[in-house]
This record gives sequence, C-alpha cells and structure tokens, in this order.
Amino acid sequence: MIFTNAPRFMREGDTMDFSAKISNISDRDLSGTAELHFFDATTMKPINGLLGLTSASIPFTVEKGISSSLSWKISIPEGLQAVIYRITASSGTFSDGEEAAIPVLTNRMLVTESMPLPVNGMQQKKFNFDKLVNSGKSGSTLRNYRLSLEYTSNPAWYAVQALPYLMEYPYDCAEQLFSRYYANSLATHIANSGPKIKRVFESWKTITPDALKSNLEKKFSNGITLVQCMYAPEFAAHSEGIRVMVE
Repeated sequence: MIFTNAPRFMREGDTMDFSAKISNISDRDLSGTAELHFFDATTMKPINGLLGLTSASIPFTVEKGISSSLSWKISIPEGLQAVIYRITASSGTFSDGEEAAIPVLTNRMLVTESMPLPVNGMQQKKFNFDKLVNSGKSGSTLRNYRLSLEYTSNPAWYAVQALPYLMEYPYDCAEQLFSRYYANSLATHIANSGPKIKRVFESWKTITPDALKSNLEKKFSNGITLVQCMYAPEFAAHSEGIRVMVE
C-alpha cells in the first residue's frame, strides 16, 4: 500500500519534497516502481515539467512487513489555482494508488486603491492617476490586476446602502440601540418623503433587482467567486438588509 504525506496547501514559489510511504503487508519481499504525476485542476493537463518534476518514476524494494519512504522534489510556479496529484505503486500483480487535489495559494495580496472623481453638471475636470503611472517602476513587484470606473449620479445612495449595517448590528448596548433607531427613522423618512422615491424603490424591486445588491457583492463577484470568499455570508446579509429596508 502507498500513503502520501501531501500538504494541505501549496504556495507559489515553494520548493518541497513530495513524500510518500510504501508499506509491504504481503508475505514476501516486493520490488517495483512508484510513479507521481501532477495535473492542472482546472484543465487536467499534465504539468510535471511546470513543477520541475523531471523523473516521475522511482524504483523501490521493500521487505515483507516493512515500510519504505520515497520523495520527489518539486517547485510551485505562479499562475496555478490548484493541482491534482496522482501517485501509483506497482509490483507484479500488486498495485495501489491515490489521487487528490491540493489548492495553491498566491504570495500576493490584492490591494484596492480608489480615487474620488467629483464632477458637477456641465463641468470638466482633469485628474492625474499618479500612483498608477508610477506603479511600473523598475524593481517594483506590483502587478496591476484591473482598472474599473464606478459612476453614480446620486452619491447619497451609498449612504442609504450603509443603513442596514446600523440596523442589524448584533449588540444591545445603548450606542447600538440608538444607531438602530436612527437608521430605521432615517430610512422611513426617506421612503415616505415623496411619491417619486417610492416609485424608484418599486422599479428596483421589479425592473432592476441588481440595484439592491451590496456593492461588495457586486465587486467580488467580478473577480473572486462568492463561494471561495470567506466574507460571502456578510455580503449576502448586507444585500438582504438593503432589500428589507426598501420593502
């Protein structure tokens, strides 16, 4: 039987010995070959060469009732999300194998920089993105991921979207009780301040339901899937709070 000592995860840039143990539980000595192969988990394409695995096969000899260890040296490159390893050991009519997926973590951290661009009606302004221009200097490890422009004709709506956070805070201290009262009173006043606002809320619920989504849910759903993100429950709760407030 063959048992791997696979890590729970890998990290870009790591160099490691992928080890395994062969246990001979038969009544005689065994000699054979162990093979290790890696595949890209998203495409199932072989990536032995990408991981620097030059010799996938290793011969072994194990006495009866004894275990023997094997190892392969690999290096983890950038750009992989997960790898699948497939390891087998065979000796005559005996064979055993194992296959599993291992996630690959990046060494980089996603940092979002924002810059407000306030422009009034019938007005022209010039903005300089100095940090973006200077980000490509030699010696910098920074790598640009995405440039996006977010436009709104009514910035006050962002303040309205923050009200559910005040309404649903989990503690019952005096400060939070006042925050709930303030947020609910302000939301009621906004909703009842005019028939036009009510019509806008109704159109959001029926025509454009994405308007009631949390901004965090919208942004992360474009890059990181909500299933993979640890903050997914908070995004969903915030979106639900906006829907309840509008209703």
